[in-house]
Amino acid sequence: MPYMGKLRLASFMLAVLVSGSAAAQSRLSLSGDLGLGAFDGAMHTTVQSGIAIDEGGLSIALFGRVRLVMHDNEARGVVRRRDYDEVTDYLAILRRLRYQRRFDSVMLHASAGRLLGTTLGHGTIVRDYSNVADIDHPRPGLRFGLSHARFDLALMIDNFVKPSLVAGRLALRPVPALEGLSFGASLAMDPRAPVQVQPDAAGQRVVDSAWNLQSDNTALVVGGVDVEYQIGRRTHGLLPYFDFNVSGHGAADAGNQLGFGIHVGARGALELDKAGRTRLTARGELRYAGAAYAPAWFQTFYDLERYQASLALPASAVTRDGTRLSAAARQGEGLGALGELGLSAGSALSVRVGYSLSPLPDPHRIFVRFSTTPHWRVRLAGLLVVRGIGEPGADIARGISALAEARVSITKIFYALGQYTRLWSLDATTRTFGTLSGFNIALGAHWSG
Repeated sequence: MPYMGKLRLASFMLAVLVSGSAAAQSRLSLSGDLGLGAFDGAMHTTVQSGIAIDEGGLSIALFGRVRLVMHDNEARGVVRRRDYDEVTDYLAILRRLRYQRRFDSVMLHASAGRLLGTTLGHGTIVRDYSNVADIDHPRPGLRFGLSHARFDLALMIDNFVKPSLVAGRLALRPVPALEGLSFGASLAMDPRAPVQVQPDAAGQRVVDSAWNLQSDNTALVVGGVDVEYQIGRRTHGLLPYFDFNVSGHGAADAGNQLGFGIHVGARGALELDKAGRTRLTARGELRYAGAAYAPAWFQTFYDLERYQASLALPASAVTRDGTRLSAAARQGEGLGALGELGLSAGSALSVRVGYSLSPLPDPHRIFVRFSTTPHWRVRLAGLLVVRGIGEPGADIARGISALAEARVSITKIFYALGQYTRLWSLDATTRTFGTLSGFNIALGAHWSG
């Protein structure tokens, strides 16, 4: 089954999971590897290379990948043409550009490139959002932040070429005698949220030359206010919070245009040793979503879900108007919950396990994220997401995504690399999102100094 997808972003996502502080301490790092693997059942030779420069408060990383087709319907020995068929494919070479500087009592943070696991506030509007969820269409994003003893400001845009998420949050700590008390306000918008995917004369979903779905759009706006109070320290204490959010959109055929959501939760941390290297974290949240509020949560896979409300349903069950806004009209209101547990032990181990229940499509979701260094030569990392549990007609196998990477240092310079990916991409026949698997085994070299 042919897919219109790219897996060249997966290695970078996993590199972020396994990366430690060593790269940040080096002024210049160079790396490159040559690998052999499969992409949607077709064999490919993959050449990857990257350069990272860290100087003071400035950090920049460039990363490129060329995939040569070995056996497929496409010509052998040529670069896979769908890897570079739009402007953002070339802009994606900029993987990280970060700058931070302190101005008296204010710390400035700015970054461009990949946004991975971005959360604003308590994550009740923007939670674990990544602009690489659609692997066929990388999005160069921007983030900006200011931190002060009395306030925090965070701004983000998922794609400065053609945005689908613009968001910001301001938090204030106005009472010096109550350092733990904070009030916040958040606002997020999808200026072109799909209402219905456009069909052609045969009823098939319409795509452009770069395989972007074409749709009738409207603006989706979500705003909210929140309050929290820190009990103890953030590294060893409890943080209860309350969020009230409102969403609105201009799609008259998507049911009730206004919705609201209430989120009540707490997160905490417990240091298990005196040095603070081993830490246990937990989080619990209860939610109530009113009618039409269901589509207003920008999560990890929003870039796909906005066109296809459930990624676990087979292609035969996906209607051309099955976007998130249209699904909201059928979902109605409901209760939800979130639970997470985490354990970290310095660079040796980091594990986070979570479960969520919501009135969104694919109501039950489980995720596991881990990274570990069992030996100084070996680094392992992975991410597993299971969707579609308990949804009528859903195929759990279609709702599983996974990223895994193993890196072994052979010498100070040379390393071996193994990667596995199972993500979603647009199917060329059905033009719905389906799972796509691939692997890569490579040998490479790394130098820093």
